[in-house]
Amino acid sequence: MKNRGEINTDSKKLLDLFKNYSYSIQYIAFAFGSASFLIGLMILIFFRDIQSSGVIIVALGISSLIISLILNVTNIGKGLLTFRGLYGINTFFILIAVIFILVATNSLIYILNSRGSSPDWFRYDLTATKEYDLSSHAKSALENLTEDLEVFIFLRADSGLDEFAIKRAGDLLSEFSKESTNYNIVYRHVDPDIEPTLSSNLNVDRYLAGRDLPVLVIRSIDSRRTSYAVGKDPKETIDVFNENDVITSILVVNQIKQKTILFLAGHEERDITSIDKISSSFGQARITLERDNYKVTSATTDELARILLSGQVDSYPSALIIADPLDELMSSEVNLIIEYLNTGGNLMLLVEPDNPSNYSKLISPWGIVTGSGVLVDTVSYVAPNVQ
Repeated sequence: MKNRGEINTDSKKLLDLFKNYSYSIQYIAFAFGSASFLIGLMILIFFRDIQSSGVIIVALGISSLIISLILNVTNIGKGLLTFRGLYGINTFFILIAVIFILVATNSLIYILNSRGSSPDWFRYDLTATKEYDLSSHAKSALENLTEDLEVFIFLRADSGLDEFAIKRAGDLLSEFSKESTNYNIVYRHVDPDIEPTLSSNLNVDRYLAGRDLPVLVIRSIDSRRTSYAVGKDPKETIDVFNENDVITSILVVNQIKQKTILFLAGHEERDITSIDKISSSFGQARITLERDNYKVTSATTDELARILLSGQVDSYPSALIIADPLDELMSSEVNLIIEYLNTGGNLMLLVEPDNPSNYSKLISPWGIVTGSGVLVDTVSYVAPNVQ
């Protein structure tokens, strides 16, 4: 059994050991606290999706700094009385002021931006593809809104990819909501497994017909008109919905007619179904038009005649495109196209130098003449053929 003297000796040894290592503990606590505080602060400022983690890291940093302060309180007290200490205090408060200004400015921008309808000078898209800037078609659709909309993102949150897809869809709808100045657009995610009643009420399962894919449901608040857009598989891409999905649904619920572009067929024109880059098809042109929210289809002159005979002007195509035809038009077909143009239709005629001559006669009544020969661009061409 140890006597009192031996116990005091052991306590003194422990105290001396703690004093010997106190500097290392102070240094580690200060370094860890400073790094944690700065990292957590950066997360709070720039990564709002993981703000809860940022708060925890900042709290750990502050706790470590407090521990370092307690362990070094004597030296800090002495150091503050020196000129260097006073200079350090000034630097510290300047740093705190700068951090406060950055946090306050970022928070103010976030609050103003969350209110929507921010002016152009306030929000600028720096991405190369203008990912966060809506197209003119989207803005036009929003300007023509006649009532408030509610949007449901039906997507099962079973994996990390699903969560990313939900976040991306929310970002897309957020841009529409911010851009809509006349009417409100509210949106939320719905897991069909958690809210099966809502899924059933909106007929989502019947619309999918057994397909396990995300669905975007847009419904007008007053008229209750509803439109559906089936998205892509989150396993293939996190961008399960695109801007055109939203635009088309808005046009449907707002009862705004989608413009139709009709490519004439039956005269060996360019193919609009193929997207083979090697061939001379117009598949990429069709895709581009569809991305701009046009309905693109092809039809023969007989099908065009049936459309005109219906007398339903709303069903008439907004434009007729004749792309590099190789066979001549019959006189009845010429008269049909002229009849379509006289109703206010539009024609785009794409011809090569060796196309049949009656296509030139088709546009001559409007004072348009097709030239002969080949137009050569000696700067921009696909090598080795300058034509």
